[in-house]
Amino acid sequence: MTSSLCRLCLLCCCIAFTAPAPAAEVVPPSGEDLLAKCARALEKDGEKKPGTAEGAQCVGFVTGFIEGLGFEALLNGGSGQQLFCAPAGTTTDQMIELYVNHLKKSTTRANRAGILLAEALTQAYPCKK
Repeated sequence: MTSSLCRLCLLCCCIAFTAPAPAAEVVPPSGEDLLAKCARALEKDGEKKPGTAEGAQCVGFVTGFIEGLGFEALLNGGSGQQLFCAPAGTTTDQMIELYVNHLKKSTTRANRAGILLAEALTQAYPCKK
């Protein structure tokens, strides 16, 4: 009987420790969250060298945002209205610099980073109607 009880306790412990943890809430970053990271992304040591992990987070965020808009346009068959119209040859670094400048002037940095990026890009690169 003691052996069965030990096995049951062991089984309960195994189940308790392997049960999935509750999902953590995903909170989108704010403009304030990305301001320092994007400023770090612009720091270069002369040549094009990889920046910090923080800078890489900003580059990934901005690139993902742009790519997401392009993918949405592709899914819509190009029939949707473009959010912004950056000139050909505009680089990610230029967009990040624009974003950092926008965030520094913004009084709403607590807003979601994506909304603030959209705001910065539409103001800087409006589409002709």
